[in-house]
Amino acid sequence: MFKAEENHDFSTLVNSLRFERPLNEASMLISKHIMKVQNMLEEFIAGEVFLEERDRKALANLPEESFFRLLTSPYICELLMVLKERHDKSAVELRPLRVQLIQALVAEIKRLRPQYVHALNPPWTVGGDVVLDSALAAKFPALHTKCGISLNYQSYVHNTGKDGIGGYDYKTALCHRERIETAKSLIAQVSSSSLSMIEMFTTAIQFRQNKNRPNVVNSSTHTSIGLIRCDNFHQLHVDMPEVVDMLVHESIHQYLHLFEEQQFAFVDAAAIPQELLDSREFPSPWSGNLLDLRSYTHAILVWYGLIHFWRQFIDSAYEHPEVSATQAREKLNEALFGFVNSASVFDSLGEARKFLNPQYRLQVEKIQKELQMKEAI
Repeated sequence: MFKAEENHDFSTLVNSLRFERPLNEASMLISKHIMKVQNMLEEFIAGEVFLEERDRKALANLPEESFFRLLTSPYICELLMVLKERHDKSAVELRPLRVQLIQALVAEIKRLRPQYVHALNPPWTVGGDVVLDSALAAKFPALHTKCGISLNYQSYVHNTGKDGIGGYDYKTALCHRERIETAKSLIAQVSSSSLSMIEMFTTAIQFRQNKNRPNVVNSSTHTSIGLIRCDNFHQLHVDMPEVVDMLVHESIHQYLHLFEEQQFAFVDAAAIPQELLDSREFPSPWSGNLLDLRSYTHAILVWYGLIHFWRQFIDSAYEHPEVSATQAREKLNEALFGFVNSASVFDSLGEARKFLNPQYRLQVEKIQKELQMKEAI
């Protein structure tokens, strides 16, 4: 059940999405998340039968900075959380995930001790931010933004081997970095709070060429906190408003994932039937795309944050050669659409709305009313 004493936290969340002040509450969410990952990681290291005692000793002797790298890695987080969620599966079914996690730990040891010998010999760290194999390093050097966000442009296909999904060459990845840096610089000029959200909540950006998806698809999950996956990002290179929008959009998702993990969920998962929770049958008031209930609740708040970002862009009168005032107004109208063109953003949910957190419903109804009144003036 939802806890009454936590209701005020949701008000704080909504206020922070107006991007009018520093995100002081974010450090608390991040700290609690790191502690959660630490507990899961230490439990795994202590109990994993494929780790030898010398591996445990090597991990115990890692300097603080190295262990912190593991704790803040969205890939480590994802592996640990998926293992936890699938705890009822057989050891055989879970073995690939366990091996990936062991590879990630060994890679961190080898980053500092290249001579460390292990049956698993990972060519790079789990996030692709350090290349351990000299031949690969010459072809696929690690890339980061100026603020330290790692840009994984190649290792994904080696980590999973999924058909139809691959990486980029180094030259293309450099273009990706340049576009991200340009977008971040633009955001810095118009909304320092939005920039802070990106830099606080985004640890890594994973660029993938996905032949299974012809269009650009950006995503994040509650298991990979800090990671933005960008499928077919090369298609965005000529559209700076979309690159800017993507960074703000996905950073809000990261914030919401952490909020739900550390404070309270927007959907009462204990009360809702699992098949309804997982089904994608709710049309978005913005795009019309069919969403699952959790994604739907996130979308409402993401669009709310984007309204305030693009309003700040317009109000700043900032001139950029790749983002015109007309384009900014189009992005603002896109974000406003679902709020002002529907009597209630919950109409698409039907009876499923009864599974929403009451305070979530109250706050969303409040912000929709405020937006509709403002637009009507």
